[in-house]
Order: sequence, then C-alpha cells, then structure tokens
Amino acid sequence: MGDGTTDFFERQACAQRKTRLLILYFALAILGIVATLHVIFAVLFFRPLNDPLVFINVSIGVALVVLIGTAWKLMNSREEDVRWRQC
Repeated sequence: MGDGTTDFFERQACAQRKTRLLILYFALAILGIVATLHVIFAVLFFRPLNDPLVFINVSIGVALVVLIGTAWKLMNSREEDVRWRQC
C-alpha cells in the first residue's frame, strides 16, 4: 500500500501545482487581451488611452466572450462525455 498511495498523492500534488500555473497563465492571457484591445479601440475611435469608458467597454466585451465560450465548451464537453461513456 505504501508505493501506490505515495505515488497517488505525489501525482495529485503535481496536478494541483500545474492547475494553479494554468490558472495564472489564463488570467495573464485575459489581461493581455484586454490591454491589447483597449489600445486598439482607443486608437480606432481616436480616444485617449486613459479613457475609462473604452476600458470598461472592452473589459465587458472580453468577459462576455470568455463566459459565452466557456459555457459553450462546457455544454459540448458534457455531450461528448455522455457519448464517450456509451461506447
């Protein structure tokens, strides 16, 4: 029991570290997307970069796209999971 149990807990700890790292990368990617789109829309609409209206609109737009994409992926992954379990 010693070898298998230790291996399980080591793998679980490793998976938790990787999950935290993935969450950090995801958050940094979202911040990068918001910053990039903020600059693009500020330039396109001839607004100053420190205009909070542009930042708020871009942030809401990115949040909506991420939430809709996440919901879509979750719905599809559940359907795929059901199909996979039927095989």
